[in-house]
Amino acid sequence: MVKQTVMSAIIIAIDGPAASGKSTIARLLAEQHGWTYINTGQMYRAVAYFGLLSNISLPEDEFAAIGIAKSLSFSIEPNTLLVNGEDLSKKLCLPLVEKVVSAYSAIPEIRNILVRTQRDVAKKRSVVMDGRDVGTVVFPKATLKIFLVASADVRAKRRLQDLQTRFSDNLPSYEEILRNLELRDSQDSERSVSPLIKAPDAILIDTSTLSIEETLDQIEELLKRGIL
Repeated sequence: MVKQTVMSAIIIAIDGPAASGKSTIARLLAEQHGWTYINTGQMYRAVAYFGLLSNISLPEDEFAAIGIAKSLSFSIEPNTLLVNGEDLSKKLCLPLVEKVVSAYSAIPEIRNILVRTQRDVAKKRSVVMDGRDVGTVVFPKATLKIFLVASADVRAKRRLQDLQTRFSDNLPSYEEILRNLELRDSQDSERSVSPLIKAPDAILIDTSTLSIEETLDQIEELLKRGIL
């Protein structure tokens, strides 16, 4: 559902499971309209990444993990998430980070810290924000909510292709990626705090057989019917 927002800025929330196309679609949509793109998943990955650097083990070191979340500084410049002033996007997509990020995301205090940060960086600007709880928790009154899905097989192939463009060696197999995605889906949807669920007023789009352009066209049509 597209809402005529009373806020001064437009907020587009794009949620969905890993590798459903959220980040690509959100970034391109933001570029097309001159809006700010914010990838909330990168924030959780940043906490996990620095947790790995600090040899944190969960759940034993939960307090230390929360300390890392409190210590990080996030900013957008331009449409790139900076962590402590650095672009860590390549490091944050490492398979090892992917394996542990759900454990960090399940910690309530870390989620509270990052949700406050996400709201802060979106103040006074129109944004396209993607994640897993943007439309349900971060911005429940978003202008437009989209929930992207795709089959596990398609998502695993997309993730492998993406990794192949970023890294040349030590790549996980398709089977390993598929297992990790299915485990991540289970962890994200079954956690007690901010689980991955579709908001009642979100528009469901299955991208399994859609190209990037076709997915964008569907969202553009929704926008034309409502706020643009």
